[in-house]
Amino acid sequence: MNVQPLVDKPQGDQVAQIIVHHIEKLYGEPNTIEDYNIVVTDGTAKTGINVLSFLADKAFTQINAIEKDPQLFEQLHANINMVDSSRLNIWANADYVDSLHLIVQDVVVITPVWDDSYQMMREEELTLSGYPLSDLIRILFTHDRLTSLIVFILPLRYNTNTLSRYNPTWYQLRDVLISVIEKTNLYS
Repeated sequence: MNVQPLVDKPQGDQVAQIIVHHIEKLYGEPNTIEDYNIVVTDGTAKTGINVLSFLADKAFTQINAIEKDPQLFEQLHANINMVDSSRLNIWANADYVDSLHLIVQDVVVITPVWDDSYQMMREEELTLSGYPLSDLIRILFTHDRLTSLIVFILPLRYNTNTLSRYNPTWYQLRDVLISVIEKTNLYS
């Protein structure tokens, strides 16, 4: 596994930068960044760190924020009220896996929940709504309209072998790993 360390910027800004880099790789460079017309979904928006960065980046014409936890959603809502959120669709108390067939998106960002015990049990695969991440990849890439790019934000000690068959690109941000899986990588 080749992990690319990133310079010290806020996590959300780095995730946005990574997504734009991979979109350029997939679709070529546009005349202007707005020409990409990227729709990004944060399937586990939590308090909105990534969502705020997506709103600040002109490459993202529409942002979907989904948060299941009512307390985290309340904080997300408070955070986005401080910025122009005209390009934002919020899904309150929603589960991304239950909603994914309703969402048109180019990119999905998912941060599965883990706790300190995960650091000790690296063999265990992380899940979202009971689905192992590898199953979620198959679901998202089976249908053309669901997504072209999946970005997972994972614990630094994540067992990267669980995703290796999808040829991800790995980045390290402080204490997390970013895994980027392009739909085209499934066939390379």
